Amino acid sequence: MRAADEELMLAFGRGDVRAFELLVRRWEDPLLNFICRSVGDRERAKEIRQETFLRVIKARKRYRPRAKFSTWLYRIAVNLCRSEHRKRKRHGEVYLEDAAEGWAETRLVEETAGPDKQAQSREAAQAVRAAIGRLPEEQKEVVLLRQYHGLGFAEIAEIVGCPVSTAKSRMYYAMNNLRRDLEGLGL
Repeated sequence: MRAADEELMLAFGRGDVRAFELLVRRWEDPLLNFICRSVGDRERAKEIRQETFLRVIKARKRYRPRAKFSTWLYRIAVNLCRSEHRKRKRHGEVYLEDAAEGWAETRLVEETAGPDKQAQSREAAQAVRAAIGRLPEEQKEVVLLRQYHGLGFAEIAEIVGCPVSTAKSRMYYAMNNLRRDLEGLGL
């Protein structure tokens, strides 16, 4: 039987290092995917993921399962990504909009499709990634958490620190922006 993340975190708080190792194994890839999509730079995303887990370690004795562990973990990551965006903006750094290594491959056509269809699929996926990268940060967070990580609006609202209605509104505006941005591509 798989132990719940919250139980593992509580065990880690009591000193069980193996519980933390299991949490890291469960969450390192989904967390990296989210952060990479947010910051657009795989190497920087790895550093932010590491900082996220360091903050989990520092908070282990204070952790209380008021919400799902994943909500708490993503909240830490979202805050670190926001700090990264502010830092880049201050220093005038440009985002890498197509960090292809950092994006989980999106299967738009079957693998058995011909080379032309596969190339079109890759181009479409790149266009979608680039369009998501151009969204305002608040909209991008909601899209990534909803579409790529399958979270509900209540959990997203808790992670990004807003009411559920605001999370839904951000998703609505994000989808309109994406639709407008991708309109000419026939997607």
